[in-house]
Amino acid sequence: MKALFLEPFACLSHMALIDALQALFCDWEWTVNTLPDRQWKWRSRLSGLQFSQMIDPSIEYDIALIGSLTPLTELLALSPNLKKAHCVCYFHENQFHYPFRTNISDSEKQTMYNSITTALAADSVLFNSDFNRTTFLEGATAFLNQLPVKLDQPRIIENIQNKANIFPIPLQILPGYTQPRNNPPVILWNHRWEHDKRPEVFFEALFRLAAEGLDFKLIVLGEQFDRAPEIFAEAKERLAEQTIHFGFAESRADYEALLAQSDIVVSTTAQEFYGLSILEAVASGAIPVVPDALSYPELFPTEYRYPTKSPLSFAKALRTRIQQGLNNTLPPRQQVTELAEQYLLQTEPNKWRERFLQQSRYTT
Repeated sequence: MKALFLEPFACLSHMALIDALQALFCDWEWTVNTLPDRQWKWRSRLSGLQFSQMIDPSIEYDIALIGSLTPLTELLALSPNLKKAHCVCYFHENQFHYPFRTNISDSEKQTMYNSITTALAADSVLFNSDFNRTTFLEGATAFLNQLPVKLDQPRIIENIQNKANIFPIPLQILPGYTQPRNNPPVILWNHRWEHDKRPEVFFEALFRLAAEGLDFKLIVLGEQFDRAPEIFAEAKERLAEQTIHFGFAESRADYEALLAQSDIVVSTTAQEFYGLSILEAVASGAIPVVPDALSYPELFPTEYRYPTKSPLSFAKALRTRIQQGLNNTLPPRQQVTELAEQYLLQTEPNKWRERFLQQSRYTT
């Protein structure tokens, strides 16, 4: 079985998918081609041509799993040896749901259009969450209706919808709940250092809670792209006394060790299509404090989600968990890890394998 994996934007969360699939299908012969996680707009425009030059034309693949930023129609036209492969398009995110967008540029419209034609060209389409699938289909419908030319929008959307399924990225992290809770509690941020994650909301809440005299410790992790928001430099200085670690973890082992020290993991994001980093922390026993929006209602019960209507809701929810930590009344780690149990790769790997084959509509 010859399998091809193409990822045009090889950030850590995207590469977690191929790591999981290679673990699930270790009997397949994998070829993995990736492009750096920079300049995503150029990746969405050029990766079809780039990958066509990277693929060995003498190999006929049985299945090809392709990141959704790749213009699949161009790739297939330029790579005849892929025409017999079962092409699976995987959406880690979609361009129709994007916070802070006011005016849509022509290049962004081109990316939206490419994502539609890529989904049409694929044999099957996988999303990491129902939220991702829903916002894609709704956004694509609205986009097609606004075009200056008349297209059969219902038929296009129905075509994609009929082959669109959900396959969340399995977690390869091992659950860790042997370490006792910390007092004061350790708060974890493990997201990209970008504006859509709204780090200002997180750090401003910490500044306020520290000023109130609440005691806590802090771990800040996550990838950095180009220039990080200035709030990170400010927070590193103002919260130095509370900080255990501030910056990217140099190894996977270091990353998991820092997760295992954490008691509370937070999200203040305006955009989340899955929540891989939050789930990894929860598998390690950290209690999630996440918005009651985006993909999070699919992951966690109501008591772990805060309302998003008021900007003070996050600080209030975080204050409650910190106080529980100081009072030694936080839920035990083992109870929290159960929230992520269904997403663990080691939980019935054969079912994960069957689920992928079923959702991708691929028959070996």
